[in-house]
Amino acid sequence: MQGQISQIAESDKTPIKVLIKTETAPVPPKRSTIRFLKSIPAIMGADMKSYGPFVAEDVASLPPQNAQILVKQGLAVLVEVS
Repeated sequence: MQGQISQIAESDKTPIKVLIKTETAPVPPKRSTIRFLKSIPAIMGADMKSYGPFVAEDVASLPPQNAQILVKQGLAVLVEVS
């Protein structure tokens, strides 16, 4: 514009409507609480931390991926924490 000030005409001052759509995806839990049904040796968690060893009736909080595997194998059950 070579240093010149431009004037905005009154007709150009119509408001602009902007629609922002946000979706909130469910946040996966960072930990799952399980109760062991059988004794198992220490395991390496999905977060690369060592957990255990565990004996029957121990309750632990593990990464959800590990908890699902242990439940599926019948070594533990999920505990609902309220």
